[in-house]
Amino acid sequence: MFNRSQYSGSLRDYLLEQRRYKRSLRDIAGDFGRSVTHADIQRVLKGIYPVDPDKRIALGLPAQVPVDVCPEHGIPHCYDCSKEVVKPKPKTRNRAYKSLYDWPVHLLRAAIENREEL
Repeated sequence: MFNRSQYSGSLRDYLLEQRRYKRSLRDIAGDFGRSVTHADIQRVLKGIYPVDPDKRIALGLPAQVPVDVCPEHGIPHCYDCSKEVVKPKPKTRNRAYKSLYDWPVHLLRAAIENREEL
C-alpha cells in the first residue's frame, strides 16, 4: 500500500518515478489497493484526477463531495440559512385607500376638484 508520508513529493511525481523504474501501471495500481485501477493511474499521469471519494482517499488525495450552494449568498453553508434570513417587507403608506379605484366617488371628486396630492 502507498503511504503519502513515505514520499515527500506530489502523487504525480511519485507515479512518474515509478514509471522510470519500468513498473507497469497495474503494479503501481496494486500499491494503492483494489479500488484504484491501472486506468485511474493512467489518467492521473495525464493530469485528470478521479472524482470518486473512495479512489481519491486511496490515492492520498482529499475527498471531494458535492454540496448545495445557497441561492441567496452563492456559497455553501453548513446550516440552513433560509430560516435565519428574514426579508424585510416593503414599506407602504398606512392609508385607508391603496388605489384610486378603491376610493368612494364623492372623495375622488373632492380630491380632483381641490387638487389634493396623494
